Amino acid sequence: MSSLYDASGIIGIFLASLLASQLGETHWRLLFWLGALGGVIGVIFRKTAKESPEFVPTPFSWRVIWQERRLLSRIAVISGFSYANYYLVTVFLNGHLPRISALTPSDALRFNTHLLWIDFLLLLGFGALCKSMRKEKLMLFATLATAVLALPLFATFDHAPHGISWGHAALIRLIFVTLGAALAAPYHAWKLDQLPSHNRFLLGSLGSTLGSQLFGAPIPLLATYLVAQTGLTWIAAIPLVILALAASLLLRSSATSPAILSSSPPE
Repeated sequence: MSSLYDASGIIGIFLASLLASQLGETHWRLLFWLGALGGVIGVIFRKTAKESPEFVPTPFSWRVIWQERRLLSRIAVISGFSYANYYLVTVFLNGHLPRISALTPSDALRFNTHLLWIDFLLLLGFGALCKSMRKEKLMLFATLATAVLALPLFATFDHAPHGISWGHAALIRLIFVTLGAALAAPYHAWKLDQLPSHNRFLLGSLGSTLGSQLFGAPIPLLATYLVAQTGLTWIAAIPLVILALAASLLLRSSATSPAILSSSPPE
């Protein structure tokens, strides 16, 4: 269910990208109306959906956030690593590859669309895999593999003997998307295991948002700055490696001391 939740978001982005490429220049108003209709349908679903039996709503509380700061930090770092990985191989490489190779911006963007449907299938596949292996092991494998592979893989962009081909760039991006899907597929199930049910939405959404905005969103800018200062592409992967190592340590600690035990339900 966690992988299906994530995959549904990816397929939505894929459809938006596909429709924009086909209709964006001539029927862009129609696309905005379709987007608005999707929002209305979402509101209807949200208003009519029933909460899970164990959910007890609680008011916003700074005290709860402070008490659960370690849990929030854990979710933020792991969520941030996931976003950083995707932003680095999509946003950053979309702009950087045309500068260092014969690839055009259209080539980079075209493969982005392919990455979306590949990511959709990978998410479903890794979700099914979690039926036969622990999700924490899969997530830990994804973070450790990224930490080990990121620098040498990005270094190939600096030392390609015959230049950077479409296949070379596609393979590197596909490896990172695969590792990203391995972490993202069970992420929501892992997060729910960590969260006390009475503060699930507050802590879960806040932790994920902090991660995406503090660690994920700045990655393209930081990577561009590092490359501009050094002239080396591999150095752009250093922030991702740091996040991957931090996420690995936090995943190991979460397996031995789940945060769900740290909170008691409201009286």
